[in-house]
Order: sequence, then C-alpha cells, then structure tokens
Amino acid sequence: GKTSLATSISLRVAKAGVPVAIVSLEMDEEGLSHRFLSELSGIEYFKFRKAHELTNNDIQKAVEATDVYSRLPIEIVPPGVREIGAVFSSLRKVDRKYKSIGGLGLVVVDYLQLVTARGASQNERVGLVSTGLKNIAKMLGCPVLALSQLSRGVENRDNKRPMLSDLRDSGQIEQDADAVLFCYRDYYYLERQKPADDDVERLADWKSDLERCRNIMEVITAKQRMGPIGSDMVGCAIATNQFWDLQIQEDIEF
Repeated sequence: GKTSLATSISLRVAKAGVPVAIVSLEMDEEGLSHRFLSELSGIEYFKFRKAHELTNNDIQKAVEATDVYSRLPIEIVPPGVREIGAVFSSLRKVDRKYKSIGGLGLVVVDYLQLVTARGASQNERVGLVSTGLKNIAKMLGCPVLALSQLSRGVENRDNKRPMLSDLRDSGQIEQDADAVLFCYRDYYYLERQKPADDDVERLADWKSDLERCRNIMEVITAKQRMGPIGSDMVGCAIATNQFWDLQIQEDIEF
C-alpha cells in the first residue's frame, strides 16, 4: 500500500494548490494517472484499463474526475529518467515552471532502489541515491518522499510489522531520512492464511478476523528526527486509493 498512500498524499497536497512532482520509476504515467482518477472518482483503478466494465454513472464520474485532475499542479517525471543527476535536472525544470507560485512543494520518488547511480556495489549505489535525494530536498527547499523496498526477512517473522533494519540494501537510507514511515496491513497477510473449507470452526474465526481488519492500515513512524515515533491506524480502500480518519470516518487532511 505504499504507492497508494504516497499518491493519496500527493493528490491532497496538489488539491491545496501546492505543486507536486512524481518520479515514477515503477509505474508509467497512464497507470499513475489511473490511481489519481480512482481516488477522485471512487472507481476501482483497474477498471480504467477495462473501459467496457464502466457503467454510464462510472463514465460520468470519470469525466468529472478528469476535469479536476487536469487542473491540479501535478507533474509526472517519465520513467526513463533514472540516473540521479537526470532526476535532479528534471525536477529543477519542474520547479522553475512553478516559480510564480513558490516552486515545488513536494517530490515523490517511487521507488528509491530504481534510481541509478555509479558505485561498485548495490549497497554503495543505493547509498549514493539516498544521499542524492537528501541533497535534492535541500536544493529545491521541499520535502522528498522516497518510497523504498524492504528486505525479504520480514516475511520470515511471526510479527511482520517492518522495522528500520528491514530497509533494503543500505543503512544510508535510515541515516539520511528525517522520518521513516512503514505501511502495514493485517488484512494483506491474513487473507493468505485461509483455513481448509472443512475446518468450520477455524474458518469462521478467520472470516471474523478478516472482517475486523478489512480496510485498515497501520502507519508506523519508526523514525522522526524532530518528533515522536509510534503507530496510527487509518482507514484505507486500496482498490480506489482512498484513505480516511477512522475516528471521524472522514477524509484525512494531510
């Protein structure tokens, strides 16, 4: 759910009139745009690739969402821009484009391990990228939200909540980051542990547990240089890229 949360944050920042640049290395512009349109319309994003499944009501919602999206200050850097120097060059151009309204207010990189840099090993290359993104944040004067892969070690633990030691490839990521947030959903793991259909009692308990954690994400603040650490529960609908405050059942204001 890390891409879903990052794009949701980006959309809310842009709706506030603050320019956002997304360095999308894993997903093309079309796929990323579908995420934004999904959140704006409430239509499951995979349906945008299957137009024949859209109802007339869906089409009307999609048209309205497209109109809103087209007016937002969101720039998507093409996936072909991967080298850290080229990334900075592209972001500087976007920043100049919005200088009249203060320049970029947020950069999202999806994801850090796909940015390239020269180095003798993967660890060294990722470390250079991490430091480079930190420098970009300083030079542009705006936060950089860099998504990162985790090591596979988390899958081998009973408690699968991520920890700082799970950051993949380089300890430089933890060192450079002012804040480290992890996304965790019980539902993701629980739905893969379905008991046998003939085990009626366990199956009933499993369904109850599954329903209890449906549409809930735990956002774990594992590091925060200028603040507390801890966990927050938020409502989430991954299929439509939507998040909300569980306490008041309303959209989260970032």
